[in-house]
Amino acid sequence: MSDGTTVHGDILVGADGTYSGVRQGLFKHLERKGTLPAADKEELTMGHLCMVGTTDSVDPEKYPCVKEDSALFQRVISRGDPFMWHTVNMRDNKICWGVILQIESAAASRDAMFRNSDWGSEGDEGVMHGAFEKMTPVGGTVRDLFEATPKEEISKVFLEEKLFETWYGGRTVLIGDACHKFLPSAGQGALNSMQDAVILANCIYEMGEVTPTNITAAFKEYYDERYPRVKRMMAKSKFLALIMYGNTLKERMIRFIMFNWVPTSVKMKQYFKDNAYRPQLSYLESVENHGKGAVPPQKPSRRYADGKAAAQATQGDSVPI
Repeated sequence: MSDGTTVHGDILVGADGTYSGVRQGLFKHLERKGTLPAADKEELTMGHLCMVGTTDSVDPEKYPCVKEDSALFQRVISRGDPFMWHTVNMRDNKICWGVILQIESAAASRDAMFRNSDWGSEGDEGVMHGAFEKMTPVGGTVRDLFEATPKEEISKVFLEEKLFETWYGGRTVLIGDACHKFLPSAGQGALNSMQDAVILANCIYEMGEVTPTNITAAFKEYYDERYPRVKRMMAKSKFLALIMYGNTLKERMIRFIMFNWVPTSVKMKQYFKDNAYRPQLSYLESVENHGKGAVPPQKPSRRYADGKAAAQATQGDSVPI
C-alpha cells in the first residue's frame, strides 16, 4: 500500500474506475503471457468533449426560470456545427449548464485532449468558442452563463466508452467502469456497476472452498451472466447518445424518426423491458416486487436455502424452557 503496509487476501477486485490500476496490472501480466485480446489493448473511444458548470446566484429578472418550483432540463442541438448545449434551473437562483462538442474521429479526440491539458479560461474558450455566442433556452448566451460561473465550478469531461473483453485473470476480477465504461446518455454506468457487484458477490458466496479452480469458476460464472447484458445495454446507451448528441445528417434523421414516428407506447415497452432486470443478493431474503411489471426470475442459492432449512430445523428441535 502507499503507506508501506501489506494486505493479504484470496482475491483482488478491481473497482477502481475507468483508468483502473488493477486492470492495467492484470493486462500487463496477460500481455506478457500472450493471452490479452488485441481489442483490450486499444484506447477508450472519446466521442464527445463536455464542459459543465454551475453559476453563482443569478438575477431572477434576467433568468425567470429560477423562479420555478420544478427543474426543467432544456437542450439545444445546433445546426451546421458540432455543438449542443443545455441548461437546468436549480435552487438558490443557480443554473447548471453544459456544452458538448461532438468529436468526429479518434485522432481528433486525442488532439483535443492534448491541446486542452490546461483547463483555464483561455483553454475553455479555445475549445468551446463556437458555442459561446449561442442563445440559451433560459435567456442570454452561453458566454453569459460561463462568466457567471466561478472557475472552480467548471469542469471538462471526455465522454468515453469501451467494453473490455477481459474481466478476470487468476485471482483478479474487474467490475464497473474498470471493465465497461458507458456513455452517460442512458444512466447505465452506476447501475451496471452495482449489478456487477451483486452478481459477483453471489458467485463468490456459492464458490465453496477457496481454490484456484473454484475462484476461476466463480469469476467465469460472473462474466457469463454479466457480459451479454452489459453488451446489450452499452449498445442501448450508444444509441441514446446518438439521439441526444448526434449532429450528422444520419443522426438527425434517426432523431426525427424516434421523436415523431415511433409511438410512445413502443418506447415505453422497451424502457420497462430494459429495466426489468433487477438482480438481488442471493444470501439475503428476496425483496418483494412492488411494481406492476414482471421481473425475470433469479437463480436461487442452494447454499442459502440449505442454511435456512438447517436453522429452521434446529429451532424446531429446541424445547422452550
